[in-house]
Amino acid sequence: STSCNSYFCWGFYRMMENKKYGTTMNALTVWKDHMVSMGFGYRLGIDMPGEQRGFIPNAASYDEIYGKGHWNGLRIIHTAIGQGEILLTPIQLTNLVATIANRGHYITPHIVKEIEDNELDSIYRAPHYTTIDPQNYEYVVEGMRQSVIGGPYGSTCRGANIPNIEVCG
Repeated sequence: STSCNSYFCWGFYRMMENKKYGTTMNALTVWKDHMVSMGFGYRLGIDMPGEQRGFIPNAASYDEIYGKGHWNGLRIIHTAIGQGEILLTPIQLTNLVATIANRGHYITPHIVKEIEDNELDSIYRAPHYTTIDPQNYEYVVEGMRQSVIGGPYGSTCRGANIPNIEVCG
């Protein structure tokens, strides 16, 4: 119900140091693949000029920054909360919220809804599925909902609670 950077840092660190991935570099690759599947680190293909790609670091990025073999999950823990080398665009963040609301998929963001006597490009109709198991989104949605309506431990954004409208924060 409350936003907690230390929780996300703890989870990220545990993933980076998890032996099932073999190395921190492998764990970071898996994490980055999940981020890319959610639309981060590349252009989404919105139908407006000037879209930027953002940046999600990989092992080579951290080798360049810290030196090969001189970084680990603790050194890059800031990544867990979107700090440091992470670059996201406003449309990517908005797309993430749509992905969460859709429980694991998004449609390429677009401004044009339809063109008379012309079919909308299929890229703007086809769902893109993330690599995250859809059942996990239920926990995220519920946590976001509790952050607005208040859970047993308080809430982060109770001010966004609007009577008769279900809001997640």
